[in-house]
Amino acid sequence: MKICCCTIAMREEPLESQLPKIAEAGYDAAEVWFRHVDDRSDAELDAIRELANRLNLALEVVAPYMWLTQTPELLRETYTIVERAVATARRLGCPKIRTFTDSGPTGIGSDRATSQHWRTAIEALRRFCDTAPDLRFVVETHTHTLADTPATTERLIQETDRPNLRLNFQFSSIFDINAYVRLKPWIEHMHLHNQTTDGAPSWLEQGALDIGGFLDTIARDGYPHSLSVEYCFKGATWERLQSARAFVAAHVRASGRQPAA
Repeated sequence: MKICCCTIAMREEPLESQLPKIAEAGYDAAEVWFRHVDDRSDAELDAIRELANRLNLALEVVAPYMWLTQTPELLRETYTIVERAVATARRLGCPKIRTFTDSGPTGIGSDRATSQHWRTAIEALRRFCDTAPDLRFVVETHTHTLADTPATTERLIQETDRPNLRLNFQFSSIFDINAYVRLKPWIEHMHLHNQTTDGAPSWLEQGALDIGGFLDTIARDGYPHSLSVEYCFKGATWERLQSARAFVAAHVRASGRQPAA
């Protein structure tokens, strides 16, 4: 199990200063928020890859935003974003691209998606996958997207029918242990954060979700892929990120597994 830190937690800090701190905090890898690298030259990306190599830190996921079902203009913009993200991932040696069917509160959820929304999204996902068969596109389970319930997530994967379309599973009250069991044939990445009883985001060690119990379960189950601590809300510190990594590693070890070397 590879423990990653998503760089969105420190969105104002460049990767060049983040990566040494991520390594020092004990993480195995970084999930790179795409806005940290989208405007970088090839030489700059090569330097980031070399820095990560020197730190023995994998670059696991590139995380752009996508809009497949809202407007034709946003879909066209998404195609250009994915083209850049693919080139960036290859340059960084990063095997996965975080994928959405929509981003933000105006996204189309499965409760109001039409058959045309589904056709458009599936066509786009197939295009991504066929364009870059060397990469895995990990669809994030998220509200306001077609992947907002276990059943619709499974439908999206099965109807797209591409071997390199996989899942980024976010544990929640909807995507619970039973959902993990249902979807685990496709899960190759996860996002971890917690939330309060009223739904506000919170730190792993706090909040209403039993993150520790979930980690115990997937560790005993032998989950072999990556997961990211993803603090996409304000207030994160390096102490918080170090504590989160220790929390994950402690549950993994307690369940008889070891974090990636």
